[in-house]
Amino acid sequence: MLPQRKRSSGRYLLRVMGAVLAAAPVLCFALPARAADNATELVPADAAFFTASLRNREQYDAVVKSKAFKRLKDLPLVKEALKKFKAEKDKKDGPFAKFYEDKDNKALVELVIEAGSSEVFLYGGAGWPELLNLVGQVQNASQFAGLADMLGGGDGTKAQARAALRLLQKNKAIVKVPDLVFGFKIKDAKKANAQIKRLEKLLTDLEPMAPPELKGKLKRTKVGESTFLTFNLDGSMIPWDEIPLKDVEEKAGEFDDIVKHVKGSKLTVSLGVREGYLLLAITSTAADLLKIGGKGPKLIGRDELKPLVKNGKKPLTSIAYVSKKMNRAGSGSPGDLDSLASSLKGLLAKAKLPEAKKKAIEKDLEDLAKDLKKYAPEPGAALSFEYVTENGYEGWGYDYSGHAGLKGAHLKLLDHFGGNPIFAAGIGTKSNNGEGYATFAKWTKVVYGHAEDLILPNLDADQKTVYDNFTTNFFPLFRKLDATTSKLLLPALKDGSIGLVVDAKWTSKRWHKDAPPLPKAMPMLELGLLLSLSDSAKFQQAMKAYRTTFNEMLEKAREVSKDNVPEIKIPVPDSEKTKAGTLYTWKLPEPAGLDEQVLITAGVSKSVAVLTLSKAHAERLLKKTPLAIKSGPLVEHKKDLVAGCYFSGPAFIDALAPWVEFGVSAALLADENNKLDPKDVVKQLKTALDVLKAFQSYSSASYLEDGVRVTHTETVIKDR
Repeated sequence: MLPQRKRSSGRYLLRVMGAVLAAAPVLCFALPARAADNATELVPADAAFFTASLRNREQYDAVVKSKAFKRLKDLPLVKEALKKFKAEKDKKDGPFAKFYEDKDNKALVELVIEAGSSEVFLYGGAGWPELLNLVGQVQNASQFAGLADMLGGGDGTKAQARAALRLLQKNKAIVKVPDLVFGFKIKDAKKANAQIKRLEKLLTDLEPMAPPELKGKLKRTKVGESTFLTFNLDGSMIPWDEIPLKDVEEKAGEFDDIVKHVKGSKLTVSLGVREGYLLLAITSTAADLLKIGGKGPKLIGRDELKPLVKNGKKPLTSIAYVSKKMNRAGSGSPGDLDSLASSLKGLLAKAKLPEAKKKAIEKDLEDLAKDLKKYAPEPGAALSFEYVTENGYEGWGYDYSGHAGLKGAHLKLLDHFGGNPIFAAGIGTKSNNGEGYATFAKWTKVVYGHAEDLILPNLDADQKTVYDNFTTNFFPLFRKLDATTSKLLLPALKDGSIGLVVDAKWTSKRWHKDAPPLPKAMPMLELGLLLSLSDSAKFQQAMKAYRTTFNEMLEKAREVSKDNVPEIKIPVPDSEKTKAGTLYTWKLPEPAGLDEQVLITAGVSKSVAVLTLSKAHAERLLKKTPLAIKSGPLVEHKKDLVAGCYFSGPAFIDALAPWVEFGVSAALLADENNKLDPKDVVKQLKTALDVLKAFQSYSSASYLEDGVRVTHTETVIKDR
């Protein structure tokens, strides 16, 4: 056994090993295919959500049998750690030995391993969307009631509680425990039931120490052909006497209905085996578990799951589904805008405003909701699944929401991602001739008009003078910005794309003047923003017009308040013509102290505009340099691509490795008690980092297919 100090020093590399092992599942390769056999065939068709992880043990076995895993195990520090663990495990009087003295404990470990080996799923019942919708409605009603009460001179607190309780009482049928079930596929129900019986005995032995209200709640309950261990709670256990309902009632017994309903509500925690799965469930009653494998249509039969059925014979590793109702509850829908407008009108009724002004604002609220509905797509169901391939993993996602805004959009930046970046992503956009911006501008003016009508009459002479000066000086400039945006920028970006590229191809020994020099030139992240252009000339005119207008604004602001506005302006950039396009650069101020390579750079060509932190990166992105890939989703769907992304594992490790090696080496050298050879540790660290390069790449491509947004993903893994 090593001395304590030496073991402590070795933790530097062991921590890295831990990270490597945590990422080990990406080292899986093709597994033998089998027919689809999962819980989508058991859970009800009206499920709000469902997720499953499958073939877990097979994936684990593929990892531990890989060359990459063997390389990790052969590292001296890993060998040392495994040797120490084995010695501790094999001690006759150690904790492992004592635990395994009881054969039931050994059976428990075997059950846990089996439960996680094949399939683990989570199912949410049909009641979740309604409950979440109600929670959202209660929050909104409470907030608006509080504001309305404050406008009437109250403090808002009781009004908030009253509004919440009234809405809950009105929708009391929804106030119940929705189904939540965790499932673990097992082969031997007898082993699982034996462990459940052990748990039952333990809880029964502890029952005398439990509070009175919890005694007698543990029971055995029949569910179909199975028997579940259940723990039953109900709303009568809530300390109602401590809740001051009378303080918020406007009439005695106003909320008796909701109180009676909640008192009669039940919550049951169940544990047992059904349909070949060990189930842990939270439901209203144990009988709700009859839905799992019981009568009625199942999730697998829904139209949204047809792509899964089509790929059912592939070696699936994950499934995820969210219903349309659940997505609506989580993200809202166009109809919610009407509810919001209605709530605002209710709030407006409490405001002390002239009736004519109230009616005008009410009409505008209705029209605003109508306009915004155009930009609020109707949510739909979503499905995704993944399976093992010879190259790693492949996956598909289907978003059934409304995607009219993406019709005709196309990602045009794929050829400007710079060859082999660490990360690159982009999405196509549809300008619709600036309709969205026109709507924004229209309602900005409407809101301002109402605000001016309400505020101006309440200003004194001095305040009115300040306001008049502001409008005289700045409103013409705001109109300039509006004209630049609508007449130059939007036409320049018509039906364009926006993208982000992260790389690390520049290096320096001293990235900041105050930092000590590094032993060798080290990489740093490069960030690049990209825009595809429909009209390069108009885009450049827009940028010049914005700079001029913003400088005029700064000058006007100095005239109004010299002491509060510094004498700054956006300088004219240096420009340089290159083969790829024109580069515009702005040097950072000297006090910034950064390496001279750091130079804010905007690049413009006939079809692309970029913004980067260096000239070299800008040139690289302006030039047509497609991703260095020959296959995969981004290649297959290039013609109809709406959005896509790419991540390179080796490129990321190449950027990270020098810093990790430098940090570990410096830490070991600085530790006076360290007994390890820094060079040897760094050598092992390099091996570990090289193993991580087994994760070659991840890419995704999204496109529209009959109005459905389809996303095709691929994770490429190469054993090494």
